[in-house]
Amino acid sequence: MSPSYVAFTDTERLICDAAKSQMAFNPEKTIFDAKRLIGRKYDDPKIQGDLKNWPFKVVNQGGKPKISVEFKGEPKLFNPEEISAMKQATKDAGKIAGLNVLRIINDPTAAALAYGLDKNLRGEKNVLIYDLGGGTYDVSVLIIDEGSLFEVRSTAGDTHLRGEDFDNRMAAHFVEEFKRKHRMDLQSNPRACELRLRTACERAKRTLSSSAEASIEIDALNEGIDFYSKISRTRFQLSGIRAAPRGVPQIEMTFNLDVNGILNVSATDNSGHTRSITITNNKGRLSKHEIESMLNKAKQYKREDLEQRGKVAARNSLESYVYYVKQAAETAGESLSSSDKATLKDTCEKII
Repeated sequence: MSPSYVAFTDTERLICDAAKSQMAFNPEKTIFDAKRLIGRKYDDPKIQGDLKNWPFKVVNQGGKPKISVEFKGEPKLFNPEEISAMKQATKDAGKIAGLNVLRIINDPTAAALAYGLDKNLRGEKNVLIYDLGGGTYDVSVLIIDEGSLFEVRSTAGDTHLRGEDFDNRMAAHFVEEFKRKHRMDLQSNPRACELRLRTACERAKRTLSSSAEASIEIDALNEGIDFYSKISRTRFQLSGIRAAPRGVPQIEMTFNLDVNGILNVSATDNSGHTRSITITNNKGRLSKHEIESMLNKAKQYKREDLEQRGKVAARNSLESYVYYVKQAAETAGESLSSSDKATLKDTCEKII
């Protein structure tokens, strides 16, 4: 699996691992968590909470959140659909990416396929899928039949809980520990706190998946001070879960998702009173004009990426040829005069 990261440099765009690996040196132009912005308003409390954890800039344009970066010396605004894709906006983002989206596979089905639960299956099987991914936490009950037929019977979870929330919580824990030990607040140094410490916390989290304890070791974290600490699984404790209140009216909720993930909701109480609603796909979505505009921009960036790739390839070919000529001159012996060798070497050095 590849991380959902996109980065902008002075010359090109980077995606996935290439984007994530340079985040420490380019935090303001490295975009992640774009799914959390799609379909939401800028003043959504959850968006406002996320802004505190993001090193990149998100601005308010007509009530919609847009990502602001500097690309090739010019300020650019990107819709989150241009960075990622999610549910109702998936087809829009697929068009922007140059894809023909035929059908959207829901998360639990994708998780079941990833684990190969449809292989060597005889008859029908009920499966509980627990999926704590990079962007959401989902628990679903699926019926899987022979021939890879999937039916989602029920799903629940938290759309605002994901792996990076553990990273953020662990980073906050170590920020307090560093403050207690050294009387320094790492939050005044975003590069140390948000990047180096967060990266170390992500590694520790992965270690805790298979070990009872993990170590954090960061050289010169802040003002030349090295930071070493340990964390165990027992530090992650559930708290603040309220008991279910008594005497609350019992309401049966029914959710019906079509093949593209569009949601219909109905509610029935004990008296038999029923209300239903169809979630339309207009709120938070892009207009046809906006999608066409993004498609045009995507084509432009594709051309620029191809041009940049061509320049890099040409540069690599030139450097390879220059090194070959330089090596040939050094091994030519007496077939070349000293002055010719010096001229060749000098020319090669200037080119490189």
